Amino acid sequence: MKNINNNRFNSVQVGVGFHCLPKASGHWPKLHRLKLPFPENEYQRKEIELKNRIAQQVSNYMNQKKIIENYEQKQLPKSETILAAAQKQMDAGEIDYMTWVLLVNQAVKTKADYIDHLEKT
Repeated sequence: MKNINNNRFNSVQVGVGFHCLPKASGHWPKLHRLKLPFPENEYQRKEIELKNRIAQQVSNYMNQKKIIENYEQKQLPKSETILAAAQKQMDAGEIDYMTWVLLVNQAVKTKADYIDHLEKT
C-alpha cells in the first residue's frame, strides 16, 4: 500500500457468502425437480414464434434455391460461352488484350457470385 496516490480514488471490495438457513440450502435440489405449470399463453406465443421462424427459413431457402437454379440454367452457360468466344477472338486477333480481360473478368465474376450463393445455402 506504499504506492497509493492521494490524488486518485482507490477502493477495495471483498465479498463473503454464507447460508443463513442451513436447512433451506439442502432443499435447493428438490426445488429444481418440481415441475411448475407452464403458462398456456406463453406456450402458444413461443409456438407461433417458432412457426414464423421456420416459415421464414423455408422462404429464404426457396429464394436461394431459385437463385442457384437461375445461375445453373442460364448464367453459368452464358459465362462459358463468353469465355470461349473471348478466347477464340483473342486467338484470331479480333479483340485486343484489354477487351479480352474485361470479358474474362465478367465471366469469372458470374462464377464467383454463383459460389457465394452456394455458400449461403
